[in-house]
This record gives sequence, structure tokens and C-alpha cells, in this order.
Amino acid sequence: MRFVRWMTVMVVTAAIATGSHAVELPEQPILSGMEAFKPSGSAAEQMAQFTEVNVAGQTFTSAIQARISGSPANRWDVMLQAPLGEAVPPGATYLARFWVRAAEAMAESGMVGLAIELNRDPWTKLAEGQYNAPREWTLVQLPFQAKQAFDAGTVNVNLRLGYPSQTLEIGGFELVRLPDGTSPQSVARTANTYRGMEADAPWRAEAMERIDRIRKANLTVSVRDSAGKPVAGQAVRVRLTRHQFRFGSAVDGRLMLAETADAEQYRAVVESSFNTVVYENDLKWNLLEADPRRYDIVDQTLPWFAERNIDVRGHVLIWPAFRWLPPKVVALKDDPAALWAAVNEHVTALVTRYRGKLKEWDVLNEPFTNRDLENILGREAFVDWFKLARAADPEAKLFINDFGILASGNRIDTEHQKHYEELIEFLLSKGAPIDGIGMQGHFGSAVTDPPTMLAILDRFGRFGVPIRITELDANMLDPAIRASFLRDVFIVCFSHPSVDGVLQWGFWEGRHWLPDAALYTRTWDLRRNGQAWKSLMAEWTTDQIVVTGPDGSATIRGFLGDYAIEIAGVQQATLLPLAGGQFEFILDE
Repeated sequence: MRFVRWMTVMVVTAAIATGSHAVELPEQPILSGMEAFKPSGSAAEQMAQFTEVNVAGQTFTSAIQARISGSPANRWDVMLQAPLGEAVPPGATYLARFWVRAAEAMAESGMVGLAIELNRDPWTKLAEGQYNAPREWTLVQLPFQAKQAFDAGTVNVNLRLGYPSQTLEIGGFELVRLPDGTSPQSVARTANTYRGMEADAPWRAEAMERIDRIRKANLTVSVRDSAGKPVAGQAVRVRLTRHQFRFGSAVDGRLMLAETADAEQYRAVVESSFNTVVYENDLKWNLLEADPRRYDIVDQTLPWFAERNIDVRGHVLIWPAFRWLPPKVVALKDDPAALWAAVNEHVTALVTRYRGKLKEWDVLNEPFTNRDLENILGREAFVDWFKLARAADPEAKLFINDFGILASGNRIDTEHQKHYEELIEFLLSKGAPIDGIGMQGHFGSAVTDPPTMLAILDRFGRFGVPIRITELDANMLDPAIRASFLRDVFIVCFSHPSVDGVLQWGFWEGRHWLPDAALYTRTWDLRRNGQAWKSLMAEWTTDQIVVTGPDGSATIRGFLGDYAIEIAGVQQATLLPLAGGQFEFILDE
């Protein structure tokens, strides 16, 4: 059986449904009306105008009109905020509800967010949602249960309005505590949403067309006998064994080596699901210095990946802030020459150690928020690191990597994005051998909608350098949104010609930096987001049995990647790969 290079794509969508049951509400809400809400947020004064307007035909007679001009950096930069005066006991169930409509919006509808959260760091969320605001008055309902206790005066109710240019009207707000024992699932809930989530959204059909065009190709198999005559009616199995597109995950080296049932299951998922992995922590400089045994972990796991044709990325050569550097390097901060030499030596030594074993490196990580080395050594040092890495391993692909680019909170011109674009342009102009642009993709409540993601990918695609989603996770509170959004991120990225892969930042709750975002629970059950991911992977594969026609040939359209081509019911046959996706079986006598 021979393996040959190849590629493809399809899309499966899942509708989000919510249960709806009547529930008897207390007569006295904890919070009622809009009087307690006041403007809040860093951009509220500059980018928003708030006025009271009269309302007819509703149970409330007035509403707050919020006119937002421009595009606030974050949804919480413009809010209406009300403090919650009473304490919140653990296990208590609440219902927040209000009416909203868009008087004006850039699209067919506006957007509004609701966050009930601790009023200080770490801003713990009791409940959170994001909703469409159509032109007509619409009721939003969010039932929730407090997982922990909160003291009186420590919780705020925030109506998030910081979306691009829109005018919303909000009225009739109520927050009620439901009877003890009430399950949030028994109360009608407004589905969370984001723009482009609809099954018939225009971007989705366009993405599916691109997937078929850029991720698939035709493959023709011919069967002839030893005399060269075509063999008709012969069954041939054509099976994709490895995608050209990189579907991957971060992995934990220690768990990969462990002798436990969980470790065995962990390895099984890695082997069956991913063609690329990245060590989450084992190659970070500060952690290597603190525990040199991490070198042994990498050395012992690399052969396992190689045997299974799983490529391994190195993360990360330089994370250029003192907090991510070894103490011995930080101690050189007042000696630029010694600091320069130490960093360069590390780049050369680590890449040389794993030359030919690691296929890729994140050379420079998060340069927007980590500037200590840049402030001392200048940007030219970044160019040196790329050139040193190239010299140490000419075959390894070299990446720059940063967060807040694709996961931008639906913004297309943030300071973070502009810095990344300008830095990439600078590095390329100085001859830095950048082979890939990494976009991390840590999505929380600040969802970037699919059309905006596509626009961001277009913007960075102009460099002509492959884009990789390097650290994907979706960590929304609503499991339905988590699943829907993860599905759509994969569809967006698989459909974009500049993207060559998507790596998730973990997959199992037992070893994930954001446990709720994991695909598998602690006991290895697939969550809804895991099911969405699994269904896409099942759709985006090729495994067909075709039967040759009168001319001895059969053609399929398959995803690009590596293939196993098998002829059924024949003991001896030779497969010859020809040019242009053509393959020929010669039946031996």
C-alpha cells in the first residue's frame, strides 16, 4: 500500500435550541426598571450619548436610549451599570430580563451584552450573554444560578453596549430571585448569538464554496492487467490518512509519558485526532531553566510522535518579557551586550538541539504586551533571532505569534492588530525569514463574528505568508454558543486560502488551562463543543470505494493530504503514482 500527497472540505451546522417553560415569578424583583442604571466604561463619555425616551405599547413607559458612535475597543467600554445591593447566596437561582430594540444599527440588528459579575478583579461572572437587538422590541431572558456566595455591594449588573455604531433602546429591566430549587434549565432562555451564527448566513455558503475549491482536488485511479488492458468493474478504496491542513493541539509532555488510564486515553485521542502538536510548556525557556528534566520529557516523547507521522512545533524560543525569562537572564538587564549574547545563544542552542526533530518554532511570542527585550535591544534583535533560528535549522518553519489579533472582540483596527501588522512588515523588510504568522485565538465572551474574522485574515493574508491559528479555545459560559462558535471558527479558517492550520490549546478538561473550554470532560465524555469539532472532522475526510468504468478508471474529489489507495480482492498489484493526481494499478499475473 502506498501513500501519496493530496487535499478537501465540507461543513456541518447545528441549530441552537433552548427549553422554554413557564415559571411563577416573585411579585417584588430585586432590581426593577432602568432608574438604577448609570453610564459606565472607559469610552462611555467620549463615544456614547444617553437619553430617556418615551415608549408606547409596552408594559414600561420609558427607556434609556444609548447612541454609540464609532467602534469602542471592547464591549465593556460602553455600558449601563447598576449595582446589586443585596448579597448573593450560593445555589440561588435568578432571572434577569429586559426589553431591547435597535433604533439604528450598521447591520440589520444591533447587539447588546449582559454580564452580571463581581465588580473587581478577577471579575467573576455569575451570568453572561450576548444578544441580537432587532428593530422591533424584543424580550431578553437570562436565568442563572450562583455557584458561589457574593457579599452585598460586590456585584454589578452590566448592559454592554460597546459595539460599532448603533443606537439601542433598553427598558423594562428586572432581576428576580426564583424560588429555591428552581433549575435555570426550567426557565425560558433567550439564545445567545453573534452575527453570522445563522445557518443561512451568507458567509457560510461562500465558505463552503471556497472549501470545495481550495481544500479538494480530483484523484483518478486506473486499473490495468499485466498486458496493459483496462480492467472494468474493479473496486478501489481511496482513503485519506493525513490532512494537508494542520489540525492539531497543545499537549502536555508529562502526561504523554504517564502510565495511567487517563494518559492512555490522552495518547489515543492525540494519535487519532491530530497531525500536528505543540508542547504547551515543556520548551519555554524559564521553565526549562527551572526544571531541566523537561529536556528529557521532550526527548522521550518525540520518537512517539515521529512513529505516528505527527509533526511537532516548538513553543517558544523568545517570550520577550522579564517575567517569562530565566532569572539569570533578567540579571543581565543592565548589560545590553551580555543580554544580547545570552538570548542569541539560547536561540541557537535550542534550535540546534532539536534540528530535524521539530518542524516549526514560535520564534517570537506576544511582542505587543512583552517589550522588555525590545526596549533594551531594539527591534533589530528580533531579526537576529529569526536569522539565527534559520541558520540552526534551515528546514524548520519559523513563526511570529501573538494574541488579540483574530480574537479581537469583533474589532478590525485595534492598536494590537496595527502593531502586529507593522511589526511583521518591519521584520520582512529587514530580511527576517518568517514562514508563518501565528494568531492565538483565545476566545472568551468577546466573540469575533465570522465575517469580521474573514476580514482580519484577508488583512494579514496580504503578506503572502501562511497564517496559523496556534492556540484556539472557546470559553463562553453558554455551552451552546461555545459549540456553535468553535464550529464556525474552524469553518472560517478552513475556508480561507491564507490559513494552513488550526491548533487547539488543549482538548481534555483534566489538562487544560481553561477547563470549561475543553472538548472532553474529566471523565472523557464529549461536550457539545467536542461533538461539533468531531462532526466537522468526520465531514472533512475522504474514504470512498469506487468502481472502475469501461476504460478501467474512476475519479473522485477528495481532501488534500496523504492517501492510502487499496484494490479489493486482488492478491498482487503494483500502484504507480502518476502526475496530476493520477494513479495506476498494474495487476500482476
